[in-house]
Amino acid sequence: TDADPFDLTFTVNVDTAQIADASVTEAKLSRTVDSSFTTGDTISSDINLVTTGGSNLSLTLPSPASGQIVTVKKIDSGAGEVIINGNGSDTIDGAGSKRLYYQYESLTCVAKTGSPNEWYII
Repeated sequence: TDADPFDLTFTVNVDTAQIADASVTEAKLSRTVDSSFTTGDTISSDINLVTTGGSNLSLTLPSPASGQIVTVKKIDSGAGEVIINGNGSDTIDGAGSKRLYYQYESLTCVAKTGSPNEWYII
């Protein structure tokens, strides 16, 4: 006979599909960007592009909302440092502040609320 040993037939019926719990974690969001700062400002945007010039610039992270992500990037070649402070007793990887020294250096952190509130560098 001329039967093809590789002639296979499949029948698949799918009526419903499910997505595993927590497999979709974030909808497309409209991110906010800020590039206008003076020393002592509290960060209010998701993405923060900072110019220091010759002087240090001190910024404070907002009170954290669990899962909130904030990025701070030093975009100029000026000698000033970007000093990023926790809000009140909130810490950043256990420290009260972190510094960005060099042009194009950045810090991205995610908030975890609790006792204490904490920002974790990611």
